[in-house]
Amino acid sequence: MRAYPGWTLPALAAGAALARPLLAAPTRAAPAPSSEEAAAPETTEASRAAVSKAIDWLVATQLPDGGWGCGDPPTPPSSGLTGMACMTILSEGTTPRRGRHARELRLGIRYLLSIADPVTGRIQGPFIAELGAIYDHAMAALALTMAYGTDTPEQREIR
Repeated sequence: MRAYPGWTLPALAAGAALARPLLAAPTRAAPAPSSEEAAAPETTEASRAAVSKAIDWLVATQLPDGGWGCGDPPTPPSSGLTGMACMTILSEGTTPRRGRHARELRLGIRYLLSIADPVTGRIQGPFIAELGAIYDHAMAALALTMAYGTDTPEQREIR
């Protein structure tokens, strides 16, 4: 059993007591958009082109093992940076099976799966981003769950 500092449980109890009134408070609906906001286009050709170029740059910086590092020259791959890169590619509509960067997305996913600890489930690469191991793991796990949700149950095995 893991030992925690003596202040941990009292701090958690105090946090729960403070949060209870917030959780019981009625929620308010978001205000309706103004006529100007409602009439604004969601995307423009210029914004689509900028996103496309940004993703192309990201794909060009992918490391041979499928991961992403940071800097020039890049660091060894980070599970967090690789997760964020995969989520960015997913956000344009690419899935592991289709889309203009499906191959690169599959490589990123395979990299994340290759570094996942089979016992603990922790996804940690050789480089830990400044925000720490929990951040890296969370970004990698989020990317994997997003990719997993793009296919039907019959298609979910990454080949």
